[in-house]
Amino acid sequence: HRDPGGIDTKAFFAAAVQTPELWPGWSAYPGRDKVGGGKGKDHPNNLLIKAALVAHGHHLKFGPEVGAKWDAAAASNLEDFQKERELEESGVGAKTWKALGTMPTESPDFPGTDKFDPGKATLQSLVGQSLMVLQGFSRPFRGTLTKKWDDPARKALRRFQLSEPRLRGDADGEWGPASWVLAWTD
Repeated sequence: HRDPGGIDTKAFFAAAVQTPELWPGWSAYPGRDKVGGGKGKDHPNNLLIKAALVAHGHHLKFGPEVGAKWDAAAASNLEDFQKERELEESGVGAKTWKALGTMPTESPDFPGTDKFDPGKATLQSLVGQSLMVLQGFSRPFRGTLTKKWDDPARKALRRFQLSEPRLRGDADGEWGPASWVLAWTD
């Protein structure tokens, strides 16, 4: 896909986002029994929470794989997220759920196509996979995100591109500036 260069991603993003919205893959608050919890608790919503933490910049404590089990890294990243936003909740309550589900008001710069080479492990790959989960394209990952750009990541991105009229004509599962910006906005 390697979208053509010359796109002003900041201006494109600013035009696309007027007010903060919830991620397309986000849902109503499922209740405390369906999120977070004790160490080792496994639930699909935990992967969604972790994807949101990554997209909001709270990823440094995750290892090379991010799965649906709740762990110490997830709890620590969540606490940092809550402190940053002055959310006085323990665990994932309704206020934290809504804050996690709110799309950022600006897109980070496109990191470059070299960060998504097949088999290459990068933080940007984890962010890209997280964006696909938040956009509602989590099925190819089978409950685990990684820092490696691989076939499930490419399939999820291609499905996203096919769903987006502005990208449909060149849906090849590879990141470029337009795909990056639209993944943050739609």
